Amino acid sequence: MRTVHVAVAAPAPPPALTGAAKTLDDAEHAFSDRKAAAAKELFLRSLQETDLNPMHAKAYYGLARVALLENDPDTAERLFRKVLELDPDPGVKSWSLLYLGRLSDNTQGGREQAKEFYKSALAVEGGSDQVRQLAEQGLNQAFTNKK
Repeated sequence: MRTVHVAVAAPAPPPALTGAAKTLDDAEHAFSDRKAAAAKELFLRSLQETDLNPMHAKAYYGLARVALLENDPDTAERLFRKVLELDPDPGVKSWSLLYLGRLSDNTQGGREQAKEFYKSALAVEGGSDQVRQLAEQGLNQAFTNKK
């Protein structure tokens, strides 16, 4: 009986990010580190580095979250709405709709609109399980940001 050893090549590393993709990645890292000013600058720079709508959607999504971090819900809402105009990928679209639902839940008389945003988030093909779970929670109970 012979033993045959088959060499398995290690998977190639992903290609290095360049241009706007690298800038967006750097911006996300700055945002994760709660460095709002640096993240904002990088998201804005990425808008200058590409004219692709899905990448612009990611940049505006990042800027909207920075606005939330800076306690500016009006700007955040405007930017999340802008995201939806720019052919966002399913993840960015579903999260933007979820955030819009939460923002609506935090405005006087916005509960019905919030439910529509949550339903829209659930309808996005390819949205994450986390968004689905949070949107279902939002349909069942109003989101409140009050402590």
